Amino acid sequence: MHDDQPPFPAIDVSFFRDYGVKPSKSTYVKWQQFLKSHPRVQDRSKYVHCLGLCAGVGDSLVEKWLSSKIDEHKHIGEAHKEIFRKATVAVGWRRPRPEAEDTTLDVHKVMGPIRLALFTSLSVVSESYHLAVIRSIIRSATTQGLLLSVHELAWTHPISDEQANQAGLIVTRYAPNAVLMVRLTPSSRFLEQMTFGGHPLPVLLIHADRQRYPPPVLANVVPDHESNLGLQGWLWSRRHIRGHKVPSVVLVAMKEEVEQTPFPALPGIPRSIRNQRIAAIERELEGAEVVRFQVDDYSSCHAFAVWERHPSADAYVCLSDQIAVGLKNLLRCRGHSEEDCRERIVGVDGSPLAREAKIASLSQGLEEIGKDALDRLCAFLDQYEGRKFVFPPQAEEIPATVRLVEY
Repeated sequence: MHDDQPPFPAIDVSFFRDYGVKPSKSTYVKWQQFLKSHPRVQDRSKYVHCLGLCAGVGDSLVEKWLSSKIDEHKHIGEAHKEIFRKATVAVGWRRPRPEAEDTTLDVHKVMGPIRLALFTSLSVVSESYHLAVIRSIIRSATTQGLLLSVHELAWTHPISDEQANQAGLIVTRYAPNAVLMVRLTPSSRFLEQMTFGGHPLPVLLIHADRQRYPPPVLANVVPDHESNLGLQGWLWSRRHIRGHKVPSVVLVAMKEEVEQTPFPALPGIPRSIRNQRIAAIERELEGAEVVRFQVDDYSSCHAFAVWERHPSADAYVCLSDQIAVGLKNLLRCRGHSEEDCRERIVGVDGSPLAREAKIASLSQGLEEIGKDALDRLCAFLDQYEGRKFVFPPQAEEIPATVRLVEY
């Protein structure tokens, strides 16, 4: 069962604190001594000895658990089996076939509140977006009486193997019933790690790349950029633009993403939400002279650079409420009236920041995303409570309406 397993990972004292007998430091010292005494030890031997140390038993008992003889496997105490299971998942290995057949552990039957694990990156390119989405999920979880844990993964696109293994350890420790990902795109390795007790966990994505995700991904909540955004009507109805043949518009956006291909594409649909959003906005600005201003992220510190380069633009369309509000404040300082500022600036996200500044913004329905996502997850969990999950062959897309809102 070990030939097709991933490399055995490096483990530290915290691993034995979480999955081993106490005191963990003494167990870790034994592990270090084992590695020092066996410098050329194979991964399978590492695995067997690691499980034995975790359970405080000899390697021979672990070998029985790994044996293809189901009778030997059934004579192992349930407490030891449970340690073997958890440690196996924690190191990213798959449980042996007899163990999967023999297990009486039912991880799908909900005992107490539903537990959800939320993964996101806090190295954010748009703070207002992330705060709005996470706030929406937290409020919805609180309303529905769900237990939610929030975990940071360093930004990689898609998720790296290192981050996938880290997420697998978190799942083992927190034992969620389902997983949420915000603005992260999973890899095959990440989805392999989304298991507990040998069973796959439902995964729901929010604004991940658009592609054909296999099980256990249930759905991907994506903004609908194909419908009328309302931006064209907004632009040509501005009083200072009426009569202009070619108004000048500055489109403030980050660099287009290089599209990754971990999973098959959806026919005719760009994988990158950012690229699709930029293209949709440019379509609605046809007839105007559009100049794209590239920024490294969507923080408000870039507002001055935009204004300094293009102080006389007829309109500014910013793919961030933060930059849009910063531009509004700069224009106010330059003598523009409150009304004139509102006539010239559009943000993206429809965040509380845009509402407070009273600027127009392309709302993505961020405040409803949490409820929609958790309703979908809970409906799936309720449907299969106490039974094995049956996942759809391909994840569905849940479109979220994008519309211009003038506050």
